[in-house]
Amino acid sequence: MRIARAAVGCALLLLSGCALPRPSMEDYLRVMPRVIAFAEADGRANAPGQPARGPLFLDTPSFASAAWMVTQTKPDSVELGKQVRGAIGRPYEEAVPQVTMTCDRNPDGIGPSAGGCWVDRYGVFVHLNFTKATRDRMEFYVAVTVTSHRTWPTEICQRTWRLTYERAGGAWPQTDKELIKSTCG
Repeated sequence: MRIARAAVGCALLLLSGCALPRPSMEDYLRVMPRVIAFAEADGRANAPGQPARGPLFLDTPSFASAAWMVTQTKPDSVELGKQVRGAIGRPYEEAVPQVTMTCDRNPDGIGPSAGGCWVDRYGVFVHLNFTKATRDRMEFYVAVTVTSHRTWPTEICQRTWRLTYERAGGAWPQTDKELIKSTCG
């Protein structure tokens, strides 16, 4: 009987539109720059062959759209974009993978070809793949891409991290990090 009452209570809660509290937009905007800083530092430190010395390229739309997944609120997209750009607080270039990463494979063999793949100006490209959140926890699956100078022609090196932040009072310290995938050999 208790199980039935609990099930009815849960169903009523869901049907009423009430949900457990989520992290706020302010919480997300406080944590997001730390996710970017972690990914950039990892890319610069772990680029095979030589460090990535070029600019930070940031897929800002991936971070802006993730805000909805974390907060479950639908903010104005233009205003959210401004908030995300403002929260980063340092120089970067907005980018998408199709423009930032180049491959010169010359599959037909006609004409000159340098071969290889690289990140524009040997920079660091950061993209947010996925986020998950509960009231007291945010997880970010972030990919960082750099150029591997270990071989010629050059190749793309990508590392994907799961970064976890948990609420501790009014703060959100990083509580876990896991390298999920690396193509850096």
